[in-house]
Amino acid sequence: VEYHSLPGYLRDNEYIRGHYRADWPLKQAFFSIFSIHNETLNVWTHLIGFLLFVCLTIYTVMKLPEVVDLHSLQHLPDDLLGCLPSLPNMSALYKLREELKTSLPSMHMLPSLSNWHIVEVL
Repeated sequence: VEYHSLPGYLRDNEYIRGHYRADWPLKQAFFSIFSIHNETLNVWTHLIGFLLFVCLTIYTVMKLPEVVDLHSLQHLPDDLLGCLPSLPNMSALYKLREELKTSLPSMHMLPSLSNWHIVEVL
């Protein structure tokens, strides 16, 4: 399709005069991957990137059991839950509370930081 016969909403670039794929049926648009048009480079760079992403994802999934012991990941939630009680004692949370206290006048009504539950903090 030439530029002058395009619908108004597709006339973005007046310097590209031809080889538009406007109003093509899906089958013809799919097979245009193998022809030259004004979007050839765009289509192929996206297609190559997509195929590279799929190949790397499959490779990673196949190699993951060799690199990571999947049975050790089952204990990860237990380890994280063991760390959660120590979070309210972190000095950064005290600093955050002090900054909030100076910027918000009603902050004095909140309980002390040592009494905060982790759910309230997060």
